[in-house]
Amino acid sequence: MANNLRKTTAILISLAMIASSQDHIDIQTCGVSKWNEWRKQNKNAHINLQEANLQGAVLKGANLSGAVLSLAMLDEANLAGANLQDADLQNALLDDADLQGAHLHGANLSGAFLSLALLDDADLSEANLTGAHLGEALLDGANLDGANLQAAHLEAVHLEGTSLRGTNFSEADLRNAVLWGTDLKNVASFYRAKLDPDVLLQIKASWPEKLATIWDKSKKAWVIETVLLEQIKKPEWHGWQE
Repeated sequence: MANNLRKTTAILISLAMIASSQDHIDIQTCGVSKWNEWRKQNKNAHINLQEANLQGAVLKGANLSGAVLSLAMLDEANLAGANLQDADLQNALLDDADLQGAHLHGANLSGAFLSLALLDDADLSEANLTGAHLGEALLDGANLDGANLQAAHLEAVHLEGTSLRGTNFSEADLRNAVLWGTDLKNVASFYRAKLDPDVLLQIKASWPEKLATIWDKSKKAWVIETVLLEQIKKPEWHGWQE
């Protein structure tokens, strides 16, 4: 425990030094609360922690909004309740991290590694998770409204009671995903998603258009491929060919 506290203090001191070359912030004994107080007074400070080694760090409730954490090592870190809104976490290592209740609205997590991460009740609305690795992650009760999970790896992910309004699952791998109590009717797209047969059958029967909905970059809007939709509706259509 003492080692973890010393490690956390050292990390937070480093954060303060990186954030500001003019002010020295004494947080050796104050920890996260002092850091957060400083952030309130320095809202425009640039926090650059690209490629930082924060493995196993205890940063519970820390205000890291807008921070650059791309390629950072945060596996097994405690970021429960942390503010990571609009943070850059591209290709960050977050396997086994505790992000329960974390605020990740608008965060860039493209290519991030989040296998076995705890994301229960986290706010991931409007987050970019393209190509992210979330195998066996727990997202029960999380908010994924408007999130982009195109080509994301979601094998055996838990999405019980997760909000999926406008979520993009095109080309995502959702095989063995736990979807109990999850409403799929408001998902934006399942185009070419890898789905278990029973889930695919449910979507085909109730919302076949979601299997034929594609993002049109030129129009910046979702469009339904009508020819594809007619094919999907046919009894002999049972999914995408590998």
